[in-house]
Amino acid sequence: MLISLGGADAHIELHAGQEQALAAEIVRLVETYGFDGLDIDLEQSAIDLADNQRVLPAALKLVREHYAGQGKHFIVSMAPEFPYLHKNGKYVPYLQALEGVYDFIAPQYYNQGGDGL
Repeated sequence: MLISLGGADAHIELHAGQEQALAAEIVRLVETYGFDGLDIDLEQSAIDLADNQRVLPAALKLVREHYAGQGKHFIVSMAPEFPYLHKNGKYVPYLQALEGVYDFIAPQYYNQGGDGL
């Protein structure tokens, strides 16, 4: 079971220096509710707002390291809208920053923005 961060109307605004605090909060939620990982589901302005594209990957790497130290695997996935996966799409910084870290990507093909498959 994954916790999803984002959604269509989610306002998520992270700033440099919040990596440790975000990682600690994710660990707290995982420990409290028994999640197996986190799914990045940022949409619209939340994708590239403030320092989200740097802070979120850095925090997820800290969480991944935390659980690896316990011999556990923390799942990292993404559910971007299809248009954000293009060559210069808004999710490219997440893909690059989390390369070798994320487990899978489940594109929202139903949110194509007219791009077609």
